[in-house]
Amino acid sequence: MAEERLDVPARPARVLIVEDDPDMRDTLLFVLSEEGYEVRTAASLVEALDLLDQLAFALVLTDLFDSGGEDPLRTVEALRLRAHPTPVAVMTGWNMDARAVEEAGYAFLLAKPYDLGFLMTRVAQCVHAPRPEQ
Repeated sequence: MAEERLDVPARPARVLIVEDDPDMRDTLLFVLSEEGYEVRTAASLVEALDLLDQLAFALVLTDLFDSGGEDPLRTVEALRLRAHPTPVAVMTGWNMDARAVEEAGYAFLLAKPYDLGFLMTRVAQCVHAPRPEQ
C-alpha cells in the first residue's frame, strides 16, 4: 500500500512595508498580498522598529523620511541595523543613485513611481536569497 503524502503549503514569506502615505501603503499591501506574501505595514519608523522586535521578516521595504537636508539614508539606518540580516530595500521619489544605495548596505532602490515588474522581481530575489549564518 502506497503512503499518501499531504502537500502542506509552505508558510508565505513575511514582508514589512514602512510607508507614511496611506494610499501607497495600501497599494503595496494589496499587490504583495496578491503575490502570496504575508504583509505587515507600519506608518512610521517607530512602529516599524516595534514590529521588528516582535516578528521575523524576509524583507523590509521602507520609504525614506524627511532628512532635513542630511543624507536621506540616515533616516532609516536604525531600521536597517535592527533588521539585520534581513534585507532592507528603500523606496523614494527623490533622485538617488541605486548603486550608492546598495553600497550603503540596502538591498535595492525602488524609485517612485515604481515599476511593478521590477518590484516583484526584486522582492522575490530578496525573499528567496540564501541568508548568511547568524
